[in-house]
Amino acid sequence: MKKRTIFNFLAVSFLLLSSCAKNSKQVAMFIYAKDDTFIMSLSNHLNNIFKDNDITALKYYAERSQSLQNEQITNEIEQNQTDLLIINSVDRLADSAIIEKAKRYNKPIIFYNREPLDRDLPLKGNYYYVGSDFKTEALIQANLVEELFENPNSLNTLYDKNKDGKIQFVMLKGEQGHQDTENRSKYSVEALKDKGYSLDFLTSAYCNWKRDLAKETFASIYKDFGDEIELIIANNDDMALGAIDYLLENKIFSTDVSDVSKQPIQIVGVDATDVAKEAIRNHLMYGTAKNDFKKQADVIFELSSKILNKEEISDSIFSKNHKIYVAGKAISIKNLDD
Repeated sequence: MKKRTIFNFLAVSFLLLSSCAKNSKQVAMFIYAKDDTFIMSLSNHLNNIFKDNDITALKYYAERSQSLQNEQITNEIEQNQTDLLIINSVDRLADSAIIEKAKRYNKPIIFYNREPLDRDLPLKGNYYYVGSDFKTEALIQANLVEELFENPNSLNTLYDKNKDGKIQFVMLKGEQGHQDTENRSKYSVEALKDKGYSLDFLTSAYCNWKRDLAKETFASIYKDFGDEIELIIANNDDMALGAIDYLLENKIFSTDVSDVSKQPIQIVGVDATDVAKEAIRNHLMYGTAKNDFKKQADVIFELSSKILNKEEISDSIFSKNHKIYVAGKAISIKNLDD
């Protein structure tokens, strides 16, 4: 009798657990790399929000391999164990094929950070993109530069080292093919020209958002241009920090200064990561354009909730064609706690 009672208890418990597992919401997060500070900040924050709301997130890391990510996504779609795909693509040119696969299984997708091409993102069905407002970020970088160099017709001589009335600058770019790379680079320069600044573009280099690659690349740039460089505009903070690593290691920058004006080169980035804020606090970097990962994660969660609960999503929330762009703000020594 006792054995039968135990058996009945275990059977009921199994049925309850199976029912809970079936009814609980699950999403799959596909992340292009673990070594990207901003992406991991956003993805971890989003995962925590899901946890707080009893949603299980299965996480897959592609380590910058599109073929690996394709395999991960295909397996997840075919196994059909999750209700929603949240994708940070390795290569956004692969999004079209991913969407076609998802359509066959009626699987909704939210892309983030790496923006699908307009022609690839359907305007019908649950396929969306959430990312930063690159034009705002570029303008913020230009405004930070303006704070340093001041009047374009009479540059602040603290930073116009050769007093030629021009800003000699280097651009550290992210990844070829990433929309933020080209747009941040293009619009920051355009904004400075619109403000009336004369620019002397020395060189640019793709550093794939990586701190270590930026350090290595900037070593070569500095050997070519050295003291000519007055300004570094970096597409993200990790690359700005890579340049700083080189400058510190070679004693071009000092940690023993009371103000950033004492450094021979000024640097602006994008993201406002904690490590970048520390560099600003220590007068190694002037400022950065905040890429608000918390707001972006909040938006992704709100979209996810509506999709999972089969609620209507209003077209009025989108900046453009099923896309939401989250604006940032300027961060410098004046507002590090923002």
